[in-house]
Amino acid sequence: MIVVGCNYGDEGKGLTTSFLCSRTNNPLVVRFNGGHQAGHTVVYEGKRHIFSGFGSGTLQGVPTYWSSFCTFYPCSFLREYKLLKSNNPTIYVNPLCPVTTPFDIDYNRATEKEKKHGSVGMGFGATIQRQENYYKLFVQDLFYENVLIAKLRQIAKYYNATDVESQIDYFLNSVKEVKKIIRIADDSILDSRETPDLVASRKIEYELLATGIANLPEHFAAPLLLREVSDMSYKDIADHLSVPV
Repeated sequence: MIVVGCNYGDEGKGLTTSFLCSRTNNPLVVRFNGGHQAGHTVVYEGKRHIFSGFGSGTLQGVPTYWSSFCTFYPCSFLREYKLLKSNNPTIYVNPLCPVTTPFDIDYNRATEKEKKHGSVGMGFGATIQRQENYYKLFVQDLFYENVLIAKLRQIAKYYNATDVESQIDYFLNSVKEVKKIIRIADDSILDSRETPDLVASRKIEYELLATGIANLPEHFAAPLLLREVSDMSYKDIADHLSVPV
């Protein structure tokens, strides 16, 4: 069953999902678009919660699958997890989910002050735009700290951000806890044709690549990340890093 809102929000998607979960055997809530900026209000057995980082069946003990088409913000996820901890929430997260950073949120809020276009200020649009502009950050990167830090510094440069190191420290503190909570799973959780061997093979390949990059000095790692991970051209890399081609 698919629940879609067609009226710019506030259609009752959360309540509908919660109701369907209570009428379904072995349900799984799949967040298939949008991201952490959502606000799906559910009241179940006297408890009220506004869901952003978890599916709307969580109060009933229904697990969530966070697809690669949803943004993921570790800091707000951790805050919400603490509110739901007594429900023992289970969440599977696709390793290719785009990750929002504090730099995306700061940029979003600064832009909103100027343009006033009605953003909720959670960095969703900024994250999507940044990903399309080659400065990609995925959930799988959260598990390799050296790679993560290198990417965060590149994102900070992309936004001409200030207070960079304290923002990175804040983000890393949340990531450290989030890694203990989420379960990594790709779309094979929805498709039985995907074998565990293929999933394991892709994970090993990424771990080898991440380990290799993590052992490089930053001035070598940065252009490699921009080229092989973000798919930037050599000219764009040179312009960004202010080095000759």
